[in-house]
Amino acid sequence: GDVDDLDDGRPQPEYDLVYKQRISPEDLFLGIDPIRHPGTACSDEIVLKIKLPGARMADIDLDVRPTFVRMQAPKYKLKAYLPERVDEQRGHAKWDGAKEELVVTLPVVAQIQGKLPTSMSDEID
Repeated sequence: GDVDDLDDGRPQPEYDLVYKQRISPEDLFLGIDPIRHPGTACSDEIVLKIKLPGARMADIDLDVRPTFVRMQAPKYKLKAYLPERVDEQRGHAKWDGAKEELVVTLPVVAQIQGKLPTSMSDEID
């Protein structure tokens, strides 16, 4: 527990987590890349869309960490844990006043695929 995690009566806003992947025409039509696939494991970014009816951009406090995003506004409070580690320094947020929605785009930190081969102790001469 963090002090900011205590329930102070503010509701959690509705939000969506969307995976985003950059693809080229070759990826789309030819399927050339043997490593990448359309699954979430090959996502380049995570997009967090937070609906904040009645909120103003000036009243929103956003704190992005590698594994979670914390957002506070006068009427709402959210701590959303992310399914992948992100680069919090390279992300960006945009307020859509017409939709009353905060859109936070965060680049996924690439994880090493697979494991390094290791030998069993009985395999060593």
